[in-house]
Amino acid sequence: MSLIISRMRPLFVYGTLMRRFQNEGARRLWDGAQFLGPARVPGRLYMVDRYPGLRPAHGPDEWVHGEVVMPANAETLVPELDDYEGTEYRRVETEATLETGEKIDVCVYEFHRELPESKLVRSGRFLAWALVLLTVSTSLSAQTRRVSDAEVRKVHRSAILIDTHNDVTSRTVQGFDIGPRSADGHTDLVRMKAGGMTATFFAAYVAAGNTEGNRSAHRALQMIDTVRRDIVERHPQQVVFATRAADIVRAKKQRKIAALIGIEGGHAIEDDLRLLRDYYDLGVRYMTLTHTNTNGWADSSGDMAKEGVQHHNGLTDFGKQVIREMNRLGMMVDISHVSDKTFWDVLEVSQKPVIASHSSCRSISNIPRNMTDEMIQAMAKKGGIVQINLGCEFLSQKSADTSSFGNPSLRPDSGVKIVRATIDDVFAHIDHIRRIAGIDAVGLGSDFDGVECVPEGLEDTSQWPNLTRRLLEHGYSAADIRKIYGGNLLRVMRAVEAR
Repeated sequence: MSLIISRMRPLFVYGTLMRRFQNEGARRLWDGAQFLGPARVPGRLYMVDRYPGLRPAHGPDEWVHGEVVMPANAETLVPELDDYEGTEYRRVETEATLETGEKIDVCVYEFHRELPESKLVRSGRFLAWALVLLTVSTSLSAQTRRVSDAEVRKVHRSAILIDTHNDVTSRTVQGFDIGPRSADGHTDLVRMKAGGMTATFFAAYVAAGNTEGNRSAHRALQMIDTVRRDIVERHPQQVVFATRAADIVRAKKQRKIAALIGIEGGHAIEDDLRLLRDYYDLGVRYMTLTHTNTNGWADSSGDMAKEGVQHHNGLTDFGKQVIREMNRLGMMVDISHVSDKTFWDVLEVSQKPVIASHSSCRSISNIPRNMTDEMIQAMAKKGGIVQINLGCEFLSQKSADTSSFGNPSLRPDSGVKIVRATIDDVFAHIDHIRRIAGIDAVGLGSDFDGVECVPEGLEDTSQWPNLTRRLLEHGYSAADIRKIYGGNLLRVMRAVEAR
């Protein structure tokens, strides 16, 4: 049975229900679920496809067994039910599928009692009020609820938390020890453990300057080595090297942190597929196709307006070979940093889901490194995900406008102080992607130790539980959070690993 519910003008629905109950009196109470169709109002409609079976009464003197679906965080129905003397009810948690394909956790209030004809209108009022509450509550971001510390801990610990982009390697390669608590930066093992992290893709960042003198591969090898030697081998009791989704799951069970490698900057392969294969053999499991520089086979978003740069109008023929070889190897294609045309070329060529390892939403903060809604939706249709970047400029337009990174008209020495983003901005990006592309299309790619300004409330790797709290407050379920934190990325990894 389907139940169609509108988020718009709930009082209209309420009035329609009340009139029908008053006119039809002793007709089956749960006919109400059927005549919601004519009560449809303009606006976005949701359909609950998997609705628990209804057993309506066939007359006013029979027992009525009804089921009212509510978002799992709604508690206001309990006192309403208590208003009915003799009512017995129970709360059952289940899952519903919306018209958009999104799955949400809901609770079902089941109740039954002998229902005389004189009380049908009152029961109709109760049903209508329940549906009004549902219409108001369908948007997860529209309300907040109280969340206990115990609930935050339980949900957070249940998640496999994967950050797909951390730049602390730019410090470890210079001798920084990631083990003890550091007074600066965003990352160390103490804070990662406190933040409940399961896995991190450490960036093998190859700066554009390394193309001079043909030193890109040399730098890439140094960065790979610092992950394997300075992080994993130096701290074997806390960190384990990982290359597959199964390794991350195993690390969670072992209570260790899985260390993975992603190359940042496709110029690291020096236009040679043999180097790409060598990097895979060394454990690299994604490559960001460009950095801020256009390379020999892919355009970057970082220099499209720069004079004197030779662009390719997206991917070259060799660039398409790179994508195909990454698909064959089982290496994720990362489109963070690429130009818009390169993105669309990648999506056309790749036979596997692609990721944006550290990008956010351009509709919220309009910088070239962020993704348009059309891009996000197109990625999601092919199984890809956007990993939210925690750099202030990526999160907030006010931050971007007051930063030389987001506002080229500002000189770095202009004296303008950047407006800092907050954890609410992080939530806004997550929720935006959920609304336009579904819960399966979003993850986390902090860019910690690669950005200077990070949001209040998520200052470093120890603060992830704050985000768990914020998501729970806004009605996200534990299942939703587990997807965002790692479930979605594991799904993509398994798809890419499959030969």
